[in-house]
Amino acid sequence: MDQGHEGEPIVGWRVWNLSEDEGPVLWPAGSGADPWPWRRSYEARCSVPRILTGRRRRHEAPDVDCRCGIYASATLELVARTRPAWPPAPVLGRVSLWGRTIEHERGWRARFAYPERLRLVCVICAWVEPGPGVPAVVHAFGGRLYPLCDEHAGGIEVPDGRRTRRAATDPDALQARLLDAYAVEVLPVDELMPLFGRPAAPPAPPYFPSIRTVPGPRDR
Repeated sequence: MDQGHEGEPIVGWRVWNLSEDEGPVLWPAGSGADPWPWRRSYEARCSVPRILTGRRRRHEAPDVDCRCGIYASATLELVARTRPAWPPAPVLGRVSLWGRTIEHERGWRARFAYPERLRLVCVICAWVEPGPGVPAVVHAFGGRLYPLCDEHAGGIEVPDGRRTRRAATDPDALQARLLDAYAVEVLPVDELMPLFGRPAAPPAPPYFPSIRTVPGPRDR
């Protein structure tokens, strides 16, 4: 059963989506809808529809009777490989959690958080199939940025046939701007090599919509 507590910050693993308007901005991947601000704490707010909670009163996040809060995982091994219907999250890192924090079977959810270390990763190597993991190009799609390695540089196609497009952005320069914007250090790539080397996700059933990689020039 979940138990709430407050104390020293807890450090866990988290992934983020990424956009670049006036600068690189982290966005939640999964729960949450607000962008993560630069150089100040991110505060959770409950955005779970009340019809799903069976409750009417408003509450601060996280709450033991709700799913709200800022999530972080205890280990990277808890993230399973899948073939999603949308390009997965391109930023991986460690995050500090504090304030009211509730522990659950996979990690924690908290009221306040801020990134501790960040790194851009090839979204295919990290979450779908093995590869070098280190971005060589950056693609854009739906207002978000998706780094890809040399092996997956052809891009990503979503189920309706639309494809990511290569952006005029260098991945190293993008990562440098991201680290500067949030005033954090880079996450060492050595910590992520086991993630990049995991077996590929099983093929999705024919009736299940999923992304696919676009062959690069060397694969055609």
